[in-house]
Amino acid sequence: MCANCEKRKWALSRLRAAYRAEGSVREAILRFKYGREYFLRPWLGRWLRDGFREHYAAESWDALIPVPLHPLRRRRRGFNQSLEVAGWLASKVKIPLREGLIRQKATTPQARLRRSERLRNLRGALALAPGFDPRGLRLLICDDIFTTGATADACARVLRQAGAAEVAALTVARG
Repeated sequence: MCANCEKRKWALSRLRAAYRAEGSVREAILRFKYGREYFLRPWLGRWLRDGFREHYAAESWDALIPVPLHPLRRRRRGFNQSLEVAGWLASKVKIPLREGLIRQKATTPQARLRRSERLRNLRGALALAPGFDPRGLRLLICDDIFTTGATADACARVLRQAGAAEVAALTVARG
């Protein structure tokens, strides 16, 4: 655990990434997410599957949970990159994909914020999706990238408070 993380109280049991966000991996994530180059989805999905195989495949998971986007941002972007790569992974590893969280408050994109701001930015922004009951479930949050882990941990906090047995996270890359 890095020095920035070891002092935090985490809701996540683990947070793993398949690759570092460098070179072609970083470029592909940015082109997919902001350049709307949707043809890159299978590449990011395969990379996420690499991370799944290395870190989580030996365990039983009840569902994959994509990090939600606020409806305004989703409309502007045209898709939710986390949902897309998690959906690709779900179809390959035969674990159900559940949109178990919603973003109820528009927030500043995490990429524009410093570490301390990222930790505060998501307070009150996420909620359990109507009809989703995580009690007793082992859930794996999926996203494209993590830097501080603030987004994945905020998602995990909501799920754990609602009774999830375990919440871990997997991303394509780490910054």
